[in-house]
Amino acid sequence: MGFLDKLRGTDELTLSVGLDPEEVEPGGEVTVRFDVGGTLDDKARGVRVGIEGTARYLVKERERDMNDNVDTDEVWHEDELHAEEHHYPAQLGPGQATFTLPADAPPASPDAVEWTAFARVDRERGADKVERVSLPVRHSAAGLPQERAPQRAEDGLTLDDVATAVRAGETLTGHLTVNLADDAKVTAVRIRLHRKCTYTAEIINDFDVFGGDLVATFIFSGNKGRITHDEQVAEVDLAGKREFARAAVERLPFSIDVPVEPGPTTAHAHATVEWRLEAVLDRRMRDDLSVTTPLIVY
Repeated sequence: MGFLDKLRGTDELTLSVGLDPEEVEPGGEVTVRFDVGGTLDDKARGVRVGIEGTARYLVKERERDMNDNVDTDEVWHEDELHAEEHHYPAQLGPGQATFTLPADAPPASPDAVEWTAFARVDRERGADKVERVSLPVRHSAAGLPQERAPQRAEDGLTLDDVATAVRAGETLTGHLTVNLADDAKVTAVRIRLHRKCTYTAEIINDFDVFGGDLVATFIFSGNKGRITHDEQVAEVDLAGKREFARAAVERLPFSIDVPVEPGPTTAHAHATVEWRLEAVLDRRMRDDLSVTTPLIVY
């Protein structure tokens, strides 16, 4: 074993982390199970086990050189939502720690809210051994809105019989009602799911950080502007090329799978994640006809 291996001291040390249950609701309990294996050297000082919640959001960051050339980028910022840990002696074998999430803990959703559980073997003057796992925090259906407000027709279209909330990984169903003011030829009828992240921050006075020949200015979007990332995450075709007659009401049933990976609806002080359902009648050489309705994904 080389000098650096001795300094690190983690090559013969193993650490695993698991969750029970595998996902948790705001205000719920989660047990973090850990197992320290292999060999502990004389640098080991203890084991820390904990959970962390992190809020993530984008701001615009501008760099200006001494010639007043400006380059602007979107930069990730992070705020701590919650941090809690338990301490244990440095010893081999399994252990566990139970935590209660805050009742107002926002659900975990990529690029907005991240929850993790971890175990760490602290080592004096050496590299710690750390293992982390994602902690899925999701609402249950209980307490979510059950009644949908009356839907307003857009372009002669309405989305009917659609649940107000749907669990990620399940199937959303409903009807697209078509009642057009004029005859229409379409190339396709589609149902789409959109996920939108909106990032805002409190307005602060611009400030300069002098380093070498660069001046960095941080621009918080606040009320003067927002950073929005809108993504289409799923789509199904209801029909191909066809015609709709004026004032001839048709109800087209649909179902669409809600993917898990994009993450549920959530919010914190500087970011919101929203979902919406959209129906589109594609028309060649003319504006498409469409209707949308909001959706809660949990």
